[in-house]
Amino acid sequence: MSQRLQPTRTRLCRSPGRWSYRFVPTPWGPMALVARSDRLAATLLPDADRQRLAATLAARWPEATLDRRLMPSLAAALADYFAGRAARFDVDIDLDRRTPFQRDVLEACRRIPPGEVVTYGQLAAQVGRPRAARAVGQTMAANPVPLVVPCHRVVAADGSLCGFSAAGGLDAKRRLLDHERRFWGSKELEGGPVPRGILHEGQG
Repeated sequence: MSQRLQPTRTRLCRSPGRWSYRFVPTPWGPMALVARSDRLAATLLPDADRQRLAATLAARWPEATLDRRLMPSLAAALADYFAGRAARFDVDIDLDRRTPFQRDVLEACRRIPPGEVVTYGQLAAQVGRPRAARAVGQTMAANPVPLVVPCHRVVAADGSLCGFSAAGGLDAKRRLLDHERRFWGSKELEGGPVPRGILHEGQG
């Protein structure tokens, strides 16, 4: 039986399609997946406060209905990830409203393996736009599916963690990188040290 979220603010304009969501339990609290038809549209990172997570879902996707069987393979892969096991997030992502450049950047980011980081400039070079580091940063800031597209693995040119627009901000970015370092190790940036914050022990 589906459960409809109650909207808490003006409904956003949406692309056509059936919107659904589910919660995925993690050791850090539940996270959420949002799908349009059969494609992943958004991920909300783990939040120890389930009510706050539900309120965010209701505010941003009031038309979405609860589907506890949504994307079971992705849910299983996320469980593996948080348990420190190898995981592949093989899922179609809804990028219809992104530009070709943004799609290229998100796809390139998706290929960064856990335990590794790249700079915004390096990611720009990978998509053939070496002078577009700022635009890459803007694309990362608007990433609709953090973790599945691991924008937390992209850092500033000086190795600092820089910004992270997903819930939890830099603390969440640091925690994800610490988790990956613990289970998959960490590699230095080409020509530079491991970014500051990745060796932080206080999270995870």
